Amino acid sequence: MNFIVVGMHRSGTSLVSNILSKLGVNMGERTLGKSASNVDGHFEDIDLYKVNDDIFSKMSATWDNPPSYDSVINNKEYISKKYSKLFKEKSDNWGMKEPRTSTILFAISNLISDSMIIYCTRDYDSVSKSLWIRNGMSMEQSRELKDKYDTAVEIFLTENNKKAIVINYNSLIN
Repeated sequence: MNFIVVGMHRSGTSLVSNILSKLGVNMGERTLGKSASNVDGHFEDIDLYKVNDDIFSKMSATWDNPPSYDSVINNKEYISKKYSKLFKEKSDNWGMKEPRTSTILFAISNLISDSMIIYCTRDYDSVSKSLWIRNGMSMEQSRELKDKYDTAVEIFLTENNKKAIVINYNSLIN
């Protein structure tokens, strides 16, 4: 089984990926390490991170200024090729987590049709507070950004008739 962990930054994607890793899911041979904002680690495959850097750069997008739907559609073939190459290197029982992937899911839908989607959610105020502490981002900007990420995931799930395990961060830690 393969797992795709999606959701807005600061919504528990690292926590869920940590749990998957402890359960034996390979989240990457080389992963991003610990940081002040993720003391247990990010559990993001460095190769996936670099692929997304390349894709986002091509679309003049960033994590806090994600690509528009039209931009992703216009670059769908490019995105699909990048992910296809990455997935060919994976073995059984792997997972991936990189929040930016949430905004380009529909470009790789044909590659993840058999994967389990785990959608991490968290309330606006908690995400906003966390982004303010980590990045100095305003409440309004963080709400708009969270809407973009959540909308992209929800459209992907609806248009592809795809079920997901939805995990609410606040419920998980309480």
